[in-house]
Formats: sequence, C-alpha cells, structure tokens
Amino acid sequence: MTKYFEKLSQIKEDKNQYEALLANSNAVIKAGPGSGKTTVLTVKLKLLLMEKIVEPRGIVCLTYSNSAVKNFTQKLRELGVSKSNRVILSTVHGFCISQILIPFGKMYNTRINFPIKIINDKEKNEIFRVSKNELAISKQYTLENVEKYRNEMYGSRSSVDINKDKQLEKLCLLFEAKMLEKNLCDFNLIISESLRLMEEHPYIIKCLEAKFPWILIDEYQDLGKILHEIVLLFLEKTKIKFFVVGDPDQSIYRFQGALPFYFLELYDHPDMKRINLTTNYRSDQFLIDSVLKTLDWDDREYVSGINNEKPAKINFFECEVGMEQQYKLVAQQLIPMCIANDISPSEICILVGYNNQLDDLSNALDEEGIAYYREGLSFLKLKFVLWLQECCLYLSGNNKVNFNDISDEWLFINNKDIRDFDEKMKLFKSLEKSKLNKNSFKKWLKAIFVELDLSTVLSCSPHSNEVNDVKEFVRQVIKDEVLENYTVSQFGYISALDNQVTISTRHSSKGLEFEVVIILGLEEGSFPYYNHAIGSQEYQEDLRVFFVSLTRAKRVVYLVRSKAISGISRYGNPYRIEKEPSPFWKLLKQNI
Repeated sequence: MTKYFEKLSQIKEDKNQYEALLANSNAVIKAGPGSGKTTVLTVKLKLLLMEKIVEPRGIVCLTYSNSAVKNFTQKLRELGVSKSNRVILSTVHGFCISQILIPFGKMYNTRINFPIKIINDKEKNEIFRVSKNELAISKQYTLENVEKYRNEMYGSRSSVDINKDKQLEKLCLLFEAKMLEKNLCDFNLIISESLRLMEEHPYIIKCLEAKFPWILIDEYQDLGKILHEIVLLFLEKTKIKFFVVGDPDQSIYRFQGALPFYFLELYDHPDMKRINLTTNYRSDQFLIDSVLKTLDWDDREYVSGINNEKPAKINFFECEVGMEQQYKLVAQQLIPMCIANDISPSEICILVGYNNQLDDLSNALDEEGIAYYREGLSFLKLKFVLWLQECCLYLSGNNKVNFNDISDEWLFINNKDIRDFDEKMKLFKSLEKSKLNKNSFKKWLKAIFVELDLSTVLSCSPHSNEVNDVKEFVRQVIKDEVLENYTVSQFGYISALDNQVTISTRHSSKGLEFEVVIILGLEEGSFPYYNHAIGSQEYQEDLRVFFVSLTRAKRVVYLVRSKAISGISRYGNPYRIEKEPSPFWKLLKQNI
C-alpha cells in the first residue's frame, strides 16, 4: 500500500489529475505527452476497487496491445492489484473473446468457430486474391484498402463521416465470408462480431452491466471505430461508467483504422465529463514551446512540470548522401558524444521510419560494438512469449513478479482449474530445475519446452493462434538469429538493460521516454511521405507522428538528414537525387 499512497500524494499535487481521480461519472481525459496518465489510470483502478466496487462485481481496463497490457499489469502489481476474475486487464479483442464470444457465442450462434484460429498473412493474401477475382472488380483495391474499410464499416451510432464505397464493402463482406468458411478469423472480425451479438441480443449487455460497473480505457485514440461503437452502445443502453484516457494529437495508427475523430466525438458527448491533463512531467519547457510553435498548436497550453539543471537543446546534422552516412554519424559520433557528456546509453533513442531501416541501423551499431535494444520486436507482442519473459524475471529474483502471477497464467494457458495445486507444483519444480541453465537463455528455452511439453500445451491453449509465431521465435533463438548469448536474466530485462541504446521506428516509440532522441531521415519526400499532400489526413498524421517523436525527449533532440539520396535503378543505372530538408525540419529550425 506504500506505493499506492506515494502515487496518490503525487496526484494530489496536480489539480487536474486529482479531479480525474475523483470523477464519479463518465469521464474523458485528454492527456498530453508526459502528463502522468498511466499513474492516474492505475491509481483510479485501485481506488475504485477499494471504495466503489463491491464483490463479486469487477472492473475492466482495456488498452492497445499485449505489451501495453503487460506494462499496465506490472504497474498495478506495484499497487497491490493483480489480474483476476474481477480485474480484467486486456486488449480489446482479448476482452471480446473472454467476456462475449466464449460465454455467449454458442448460445447465440456466433459465426466464429471455436477454438479460435487467427488467420496468418499468407492465408489472408490468398483469400483476398480469390475474393477479388470472384467479384471481377475492375477498381484496383488492395488488401490494405479492405483492412482499413473493415475497421470503419460496422456500427451506426458514430456521426464521424467515412467515405462510403459499396463496391469495396461488398468485397469486404465476401472476404470475411470466405475467411469464416475456412474456420479462420482476425482481430477485426472478433470485435465486429462481438458488436453484432450485443446489438442483436440485449441480454449480453445486461450481463456485462451486472458484472462490470466501471470500464477504463487507455489510448482511446488508437483503438478504432468498432470499439467506439461498442462504447456508444454501452452509453446508450447501460449504466456502466467509463473512464477514458487518450490524446488525439498522438493518434498515429490510421493504417489500422484509428482516427482522432472518434476520441473527439466521445470528448464532446453530453454524458461525458471533460478533463485535460496539460502538465508535462517529461520534457523541458523549451522543447514543448518549440514543438507547439512549429506545429502551430499554440492552443494546447502544455506546460513543463520539471526543472532541468542542464539546458535543453535541439540540434541539426546534415550528411552528404544516403541513410548509410546517417547511421555512421549516429554510431561513430552522436552516441559517443552523448556518453562523453555523462548520458547513459539507456537514455538514448534513435528513431527511423521503417523496419528495414532498423535492420541497416542495427548493422552500423554492430560494427561499432554498440549494444542496443530494438523496440517493437515481433516476438514481444506474443502473449505466450511475454509469459516466458515473466518466468525469466521470476527466476532472476525480480520482486515485482511473484510465483502466483506466473502460475495463474500457466493454469490459464494449460486449460486447468485455478485451484489445481498439483499443476502449480509441477511448474514450480520445473522452474527450479531450469535454474541450471540460467546462464544461457537458448539452453533454458529448449529445456523448459521439453520439461513442460510446451509445444503440446500451446497448441491446445487459448493462445493457440500464436503457435506458428512461437515456433519461429524458438527456431530463431536456437539458430542464434536473435538473442545470441543472452542469459535468462537478460531476456527477462530485455528492454531495461543499462548498457544499451534503444532503436525504434517512429510509430513504435509511443509511450517511451529518453534524455536524448535522435530522429533520422528528415528529407523532403521521406518524412512526410512524398504523396501525402499538405492538409490531407495522411499529412496530418505525419505531423502527429513528428509530434510523438519529438515528445519522447526529456531534454535533447538531434535531427539528421542527407542532402542527397543515391542508389541503383531498376534498370541497373546508378542515380543521385538532391533532396531539400523535410518541411518539418525547416519549420522547427525557424521556430527555435
């Protein structure tokens, strides 16, 4: 409880945070970068469980990704709150599966078959090809068009305009029908089918209302239209109270159907109390003012809540040609310069536009012997791998992870009763035995898979959709393609090792913070992307991505560009193209 009262005291120092904490009605919290939203959310959940929600009723907290759920779970453990039947910490699709489709799907003849099998990319591309050919559509739709439109086509309560396309809608419906014919589904279908069941069968809504008087939602701007329709349905039909946190300025997942307009519509809903968190406890005031002036966002009124002893800086570096020179600049000059100024490698982050650029940046860092952590690793998005990581933290003596936490998850994975003591003891003995391999994560992983027969367990578990991805992860570890020479402890603390810098795409950096942020690839046509016309939705999202990138920094930002790009054309001819600075580069340089 000490941690809880410590956080509660912090919140009381910020009148807007405290107002949000005490809100006893539906509330939307517009929370700028570094404004303490996670602290407010976690303490709010703890407070509700202590003072407002009486057993056996419970609470739900939804967020964007499995890794976000893991982070939220860890924060709540520090406050003495663990996941249980009363405390549901989940992604949106996870909530739909556990609370709607599994309890009510068979009763109301859901179209989704059990056990749920998630479609892979190869299957998705093939079904799209077959569907498109069957309809003989002349217009050149892509699978990306289908994915995006499926995110927008369901529900009728939102007044946010979408561009209706009957031909594309027909293609989407056929795509979904063929997916279901093969007993497959995707996360989009899980959520839309849950919405359909609730709209057609009010009993489901009444059951959820009886079970959960409060629903908390984090990063609302990233969660898309279908969840928005579910929230509007609940507001219309139930007395469930919502505590929603988000920031439309950080809405950067348009390609997944997430738009800032859904958050803004909820923010203006007559049943919602509106609260703004405007104090930034991360960034220096100089950085905040420079960013807001550059983006012409002076109305945001963000203020810094910190006092840096050292001055904040925004630095501009130009290379002659190509991204390779930018990678070398980072590895050979910028990182050593930061370390020479007593900045820990763990406080340095390098941002690029795309994953293939991360590959090239990794090579440049390897050549200089610089240790790094790659944010957004695909295997750390898998629930099963995150559980393995929890096991490694437990074996490493991390007092934030206890055996009950990992054993409860093990019983869930293993489809066992939560009271199965024998199964818990089996796990305990297996983990104790596995300590013999603590100096080699590769040996530990191979041994624990055999000891617990994890391949068989996973194939029959609620995480069975991850089987192929987990197999690929194990193969990569065994072949030393990833995590070479890692210990069990290093895997447990993979994102928190002191001697490594962080590298990330701009999109994957959301939620992170560092003393120094280095942003590469600031050429005209690269960022913002060349076909994103000024004023378009795509360009506005590029602006928001730039905002997110800059506001990861506490004190120092380096912006890097090349004066030209070069390469080999498809015809085998070398080329060199002179490049102007990104308009974002120019605007920021004018406004500091």
